[in-house]
Amino acid sequence: MKGPLIPVDVVKWRVARNERHGRRRGDPSVYYVTHLGQCSLKRLFEIRLADEVRNLGVLNGRLLFGDVVHAGVLAILKEVYGDRIKTELEDGDAVSAEKVVVVDGRKYTVAGRIDAILDNVIGIEVKSNTSPPDEPLPLPWHVAQARAYNWLFNLQKTLLVYVTPHGIYQFEVSEPMREDEVREAIREEKAPRWSWEGRHCEFASPCHV
Repeated sequence: MKGPLIPVDVVKWRVARNERHGRRRGDPSVYYVTHLGQCSLKRLFEIRLADEVRNLGVLNGRLLFGDVVHAGVLAILKEVYGDRIKTELEDGDAVSAEKVVVVDGRKYTVAGRIDAILDNVIGIEVKSNTSPPDEPLPLPWHVAQARAYNWLFNLQKTLLVYVTPHGIYQFEVSEPMREDEVREAIREEKAPRWSWEGRHCEFASPCHV
């Protein structure tokens, strides 16, 4: 077959994006914002299989759909807001942050990369959602993530933007997560943390939960 093979190009884009993010999956002292609200066993698998799982989901259609939605919305926001907005596609360092917390005498680094920051004080998180239209939004685990970003980046608020087959919706989360809540999320080992996690987890097969 001659000419471009777009699916292959998109998969390569996803692999490069994963490498660019440079997540320190193998470091047990690092908690990402996403870890604070997800199954603790999933994080353990990521730590022990760091190199093996880096690009595990690049062929997953659901995750691919989410990445493409993110890229499209962030490109639109960059066109609309120009220099007022920093996005993870173009300004990685500007939308990345870390804080150190101490839990039971041990230091942990809480790290995160938000989708975009507008005017230095407003976070933006883009979510793709294909659930039935009667599912209430915003989803509680996304609200927790937005609260964690408010704390991590010292933001006034974070906007959750849902792109669904039924429309595009925005929700404002202004409350930051308290540091004691962050410490408790690190301390608490819960698997799964949400009832639906196992249905979409790449580690469902080896997991005993």
